[in-house]
Formats: sequence, structure tokens, C-alpha cells
Amino acid sequence: GWLKENVPDIAATLKNPAQEAEILEVESVTGPLPTLVKEIYQVFRGQEFYYGDDTSGTGRSAINRERFQGMMGGYGVYDHRITIRMYPLKLAAQAARRMRLPTNILPIFGSC
Repeated sequence: GWLKENVPDIAATLKNPAQEAEILEVESVTGPLPTLVKEIYQVFRGQEFYYGDDTSGTGRSAINRERFQGMMGGYGVYDHRITIRMYPLKLAAQAARRMRLPTNILPIFGSC
């Protein structure tokens, strides 16, 4: 699709679609998820949060480049680099528990 053709680095971070069993597992903890949230995760299950080892010999540049591969963009201020990525489904459920959010509220996007 469009993402793969125009921003392949971001497309490469997308996880495969969530299966119904995984969604049901998360809902057993969070309560019923809104239909739109389920549909988003059935397209893809979030983004990888792994920053690979830099074997290019370019120091931190590969890691910094990866940091800007969030679906919602990224920015840098002074020596801070921020990107907004789509949380993988199970990570979003864990974050909701840690934040003590009401059931059926899932933090889909977050910074890293």
C-alpha cells in the first residue's frame, strides 16, 4: 500500500494484524474494546519498539533514524529525540493497567 511505497522504513516496523484470539485475550483484561480500536489492530498490531544494533559504523545515527519511524512522526529538541509510535496490542493493554485506566480505554499511541 501507500505506506510501503512512500515510507518503507515505517512500514517495516508494523506488526502483523492481530488475530481474534489475541483481541479476546486483551479484552479479558481491559473489558470490551471500542469497535474502531479492534479494527485498527486488525489492520496491524502496532509497531516494533526494538532499536537494532548499529552495525553500519555510523555511531548513533542508525538508532536516531529508527527513532523517527513512528506512525505519528517525531521531532528533536536540543538533545532529546521523540517519536510517536503505535503501541503493540498487548503492550497497550499493559500500559492501561499500569496507568489504572478505566476498562475499555487503551492508550494506542505513545512516545519513545
